[in-house]
Amino acid sequence: MKIKKHDSKGFRALNFFHVLALIVLVCLAIGFIAVIVMSYLGGRPGVVSDVQVNYGNSEIYTREDMDAAAETIKQKFHSGSEWRGYTLHTLSYASDENFGSDTLQELNDEFSTAYDQVIVFNSSFHTPKVSDGFRAADVEDSGFYWYLGRKNGGSWEVINAGY
Repeated sequence: MKIKKHDSKGFRALNFFHVLALIVLVCLAIGFIAVIVMSYLGGRPGVVSDVQVNYGNSEIYTREDMDAAAETIKQKFHSGSEWRGYTLHTLSYASDENFGSDTLQELNDEFSTAYDQVIVFNSSFHTPKVSDGFRAADVEDSGFYWYLGRKNGGSWEVINAGY
């Protein structure tokens, strides 16, 4: 019985293709996992399709003023990358007491702005199913405030948002 010698070039070629196939499989697996994780972590924009707005009572702002401010918040929530995977549920006007000249001056000083009106909304939202590292996963959160300002009755702009 004769023992065959293995051709070292053939053996190397076989190993190269095995390694290449393994690399391709690992890349495909990583891509698949990334797609799954992104769908849970917020692969979709912030959801604002069913937001309930509580206007409260105001002697300062009309419903049109409040609607315009709420729309600005919804646009920010929907388009902001920090809200991917979140669902906005409610926006509540915070009341006329939050709009004294002190509040306006504080915001203008802190953010170097020159608004002549400020409006504040409280919000509640649902977090993504998987934590994004900022908030707990899959919970209803509330007490998040949105501060908006405008000049000369123009468009509202989000000045600040937070707890």
